[in-house]
Amino acid sequence: MLLNETDAHLVARARRGDDLAFAQLVHRHHSTVHRAARAILGSAADAEDVAQEAWLHAYLHLARFQGTAAFKTWVHAIARNRAVDHYRSARRRRQYSGADPAQTHGEVRSDDRSPEELALDAERRNRLAVAIAALPGWLRDPLELWHTGQYSYEEMARISGVAVSTIKSRVWEARQRVTQVLCPPGA
Repeated sequence: MLLNETDAHLVARARRGDDLAFAQLVHRHHSTVHRAARAILGSAADAEDVAQEAWLHAYLHLARFQGTAAFKTWVHAIARNRAVDHYRSARRRRQYSGADPAQTHGEVRSDDRSPEELALDAERRNRLAVAIAALPGWLRDPLELWHTGQYSYEEMARISGVAVSTIKSRVWEARQRVTQVLCPPGA
């Protein structure tokens, strides 16, 4: 692997299943993705969560990257959208929490997750990405289509060129395999 490979070349390799190429893209752009999220959220911890979500989304939807813009621009747009969604969600939670801060005389508790929770979430996301990446393409592709929630089984079958029952069984099998990796029996 050459360190001076272009993003376009790394994207092409990642699309062919080369996880090291995607890891190189993450390594190359993670700090700027994190900064973009932090500029919106103001919190390093929240920005790291959003950056991880953005990378997972980019990995799962790499086939949708059309190359009309730079990869960096595409992944930054994902991070920006995730950060705005995160910000709005947090604002709604505060608005609808029902508690009036002016009337609270007891203990003040932060809604921020603990460092341990953040670390566990990041580890879970990493394990999920690895488990999905380890699936053979004939299982990974239907799972990714299903995960988007944008396609019916019939549409997925048309896209894949197989029967609806085949798509359903492949999504089921992919979910079972990922679950077995994440939650092994007896663990």
